[in-house]
Amino acid sequence: MAGSLQNKLRVLVITNGHPTPAALHFYTFIAEQAKALSAKIDINIINPVEILLPIPRHREQLKVARGFPISLRSNGYRIYFSRAYRYFPGLNKYVVDHLMTWSAIYCIKRHRLEFDLIHAHFAHPSGYVAAMISKLFKKPYIITVHGSDILENFIPKRIAQRRRRHRNLALQQAARIICVSQYLKNVVIEMGIASKKVTVIPNGIDTKAFFPATSPNGRTDIIFIGNLIELKGLDLLIRAFHQISKKAWSINLKIIGDGPHKQKLISLATALGIVDRIQFLGPKKNSEIVQVLATARLLCLPSRQEGFGVVLIEALACGVPVVGARTGGIVDIVTSEDIGFLFEPEDVDDLALKLETALQKKWDRNVIRQAGLRYSWDRIADQIIEQYQALLER
Repeated sequence: MAGSLQNKLRVLVITNGHPTPAALHFYTFIAEQAKALSAKIDINIINPVEILLPIPRHREQLKVARGFPISLRSNGYRIYFSRAYRYFPGLNKYVVDHLMTWSAIYCIKRHRLEFDLIHAHFAHPSGYVAAMISKLFKKPYIITVHGSDILENFIPKRIAQRRRRHRNLALQQAARIICVSQYLKNVVIEMGIASKKVTVIPNGIDTKAFFPATSPNGRTDIIFIGNLIELKGLDLLIRAFHQISKKAWSINLKIIGDGPHKQKLISLATALGIVDRIQFLGPKKNSEIVQVLATARLLCLPSRQEGFGVVLIEALACGVPVVGARTGGIVDIVTSEDIGFLFEPEDVDDLALKLETALQKKWDRNVIRQAGLRYSWDRIADQIIEQYQALLER
């Protein structure tokens, strides 16, 4: 690594989200990556925040938006929450991309931010904002594609169509594109993007925060961690859990997370007669998650669509085997039956079989832990910096 270039390297990150004191679980992987990078280079982050018209139907959105500070210092870098005011009822979201761009440009000029390149997380809207800033300031930009920004299977058609033009423009004009899985790289190339500028660098984890349990107290049989939405396939897991619980009445399922499908999932568990065997624990801090995760016999991620699957590598780092759907970026992670099993998407019977097999298998926790250590943020940060350097040296 070229030390002289690294010492001078200044990167402006544009992102759709970042944790705040009021929303600690919001886009934590952005903060963790920035922390790892800031130990090696200079980082500033801009997170444009959309501010809606202050009327009753916007109350909840405004409550969240007002919880964002103007800026804050965190783990060696500064994050700016620029305001994009959308005060006109019916104003098309397409126009909001421009409002976010203007708010980011104002932030750059007001705080006199200097940078050598731009790194956008998500092709839209951050990628489009980065494209416009790149054009104005004559600096190259990189986009990291995470999945939700390019996958459209579970997005309403009107929203997908509305964002497509700006997203595609951002991808076409980017100097380089990082995808967090081979699956996403294939999708990007199928969109007409030149393969030579697309590379795969996975998400990472803090391997010091996620580690094997030293005591089996409070043991969990199966754990799920994620948003309670249709996309995550938790209904499949509950149905499969119902099947295997008929054979082993002592097993339990713990669910960490929250979302709009929570009540539907509780109703499903009630209808199946297993609601007393399932604990809905709600959202948790990372420090709380690891206490439950590290004592689990296995983690299940039954997603219908998944760009990567950070919870899988968190489990591996804890020495916990995993069961995941054979879809998206999950197949990049679960590459051996020494660390977990894959089941056919939407197949409840196959999921039940893989869960039962995983619960009965004797696992080598050290082998599983070593698989998780490959995703340390320090390693991932070095790979990202290599992309920065290659871009600036060309």
